[in-house]
Amino acid sequence: MPAETDPERLKLLVRLLLGGVGHVEFTPAALTGKPTDADSAGLYGVFGSDVSRAELKVQLREAVVAFLRQNGKVTRVDKPGDRGTQMDPATFYEFRIELAGTRVYVETILSLDEPDDPELLVLKVKKGWR
Repeated sequence: MPAETDPERLKLLVRLLLGGVGHVEFTPAALTGKPTDADSAGLYGVFGSDVSRAELKVQLREAVVAFLRQNGKVTRVDKPGDRGTQMDPATFYEFRIELAGTRVYVETILSLDEPDDPELLVLKVKKGWR
């Protein structure tokens, strides 16, 4: 998988995560994991259930920003749109970071449908990575 090398795109990811532009959302699976996927721990599976939802989100955002600022390798996966169903192209970003002493894989999707209001959606958090 190719690494993201565009400095402007990497800066955008940092600004999004710091709350300087757009917004960051989390799917339920990113928070609680997915029962059908043994590796899908979600943030509660990494931190435990005694940590607030707001704190989980802050911890992840801060860890990814630190990773980006240390020039960590970010995987970018572009998926073309589907002409038959009118689906738009999608850009996924994958981060392999350490969070609360645990190696985790974080999958996100970046939406630039509204250039003045970009959105980063955290899709999943899995323990470990390959």
